[in-house]
Amino acid sequence: MTANIQLLLIQLPVILGLYFVFLRSGLPTIDMEILYSFVPAPERIQMNFLGLLNLSSQSVLLAALAGISQHIFTRLSFPPPTTAKPTGDFQDEMQRRMRFMFLYPMPIFIAVIAYVFSAAVALYWVTSNIFSIGQEFLVRRRLEKKETYGNTITKN
Repeated sequence: MTANIQLLLIQLPVILGLYFVFLRSGLPTIDMEILYSFVPAPERIQMNFLGLLNLSSQSVLLAALAGISQHIFTRLSFPPPTTAKPTGDFQDEMQRRMRFMFLYPMPIFIAVIAYVFSAAVALYWVTSNIFSIGQEFLVRRRLEKKETYGNTITKN
């Protein structure tokens, strides 16, 4: 649970950096004074991703994909509730509330933020979530193999 919050805090400087590069730096114009002397000045800067999306503008599609992929990642990374009915235990209730907050309001919040900033931020978020989902599948598969092979070795 706290790992998700830590991952969000680690990603925050990258997201802010993308925001400042694509929206506040003045791209696609080039300020020659901030380039190193050994860096050749590019003739033209393309602000399009794969010729399809303008990364300096807003993208509803990428913002929606960011929210959906965040929901899928959260659903995979949080364990399902241990009991179907609330027990009244404080820790159990807190876990249920945190799971709900990360499953539903958090993806909506991320989709809104991804839309407000730029398509570059949304693209980063979608890419990061896709890699996180893939990593979650790999880790789960390895753990299942380890349990399966570990159980057969210990039985013999």
